[in-house]
Amino acid sequence: AESISLFIGASGVTAGILVGHAPEDCNRSAGWTLTDHRSIELALDHGTKLPCTILQFSRSGSLDAEKKMVLYYYMADEQFCGNRSQLRSRVRRGPSVVNCVAQVQIAASSRGTLPADAAAKMVCDFAVDSASSIADLFEHIQKHRSVDSPRALNEGGSR
Repeated sequence: AESISLFIGASGVTAGILVGHAPEDCNRSAGWTLTDHRSIELALDHGTKLPCTILQFSRSGSLDAEKKMVLYYYMADEQFCGNRSQLRSRVRRGPSVVNCVAQVQIAASSRGTLPADAAAKMVCDFAVDSASSIADLFEHIQKHRSVDSPRALNEGGSR
């Protein structure tokens, strides 16, 4: 049976927490073997590009080998980052620039029945379909966060 999962981890400017929990490392630590790794850009509405990384993992030990395809990207405020290097570069510009950092992971898994190209298409389609909603969610969080911040309240912001 196939399944698809969405994980979104977010924090303030502590991007190091999210960078330290990269899917490449965490899945290997959980017993998965990385079998493919590639960077891609997906086309979103209005000409926006979604840079992301796709990882293919396998794990055996039962009658059927398990397979997992993971697509992930980061968001630093409203900017998409396709890998850890892009995220680090964005965050290094200074803490006053970045208010919210998130890691988005979309995973498709199966017990050997889903071909790799079909799994890749599944996670890519899900990423394209969900990216604007996820960006809207974080934009909403940003607006409320800036209104509720002590600095905004001192400058006349309200709740």
